[in-house]
Amino acid sequence: MCCELSWKVLKDYLEEQGFNDVNTPSNAIKKAFEIGIIENGHAWMDLLVDRNLSLHTYDEEKATNLDLLIHTKYHPLFQKLKTTLSDK
Repeated sequence: MCCELSWKVLKDYLEEQGFNDVNTPSNAIKKAFEIGIIENGHAWMDLLVDRNLSLHTYDEEKATNLDLLIHTKYHPLFQKLKTTLSDK
């Protein structure tokens, strides 16, 4: 859910700034990285891949690994995005 909300917030922010081609998660993330809104574009793209994987994963080991990634890799991305956008 945080992934969906994050890319949509990025999309709204970017559109407000005059960028038009940000209607997909990957386009919004790429543009946000390009203009310096987010710092780790590769981690954000990994997040999209894992989000898509999680929607159709029924394997407990994969789910456990994803849970670890959420806590260690992705949660800090969301926190940084919140801080960055709050400062704007």
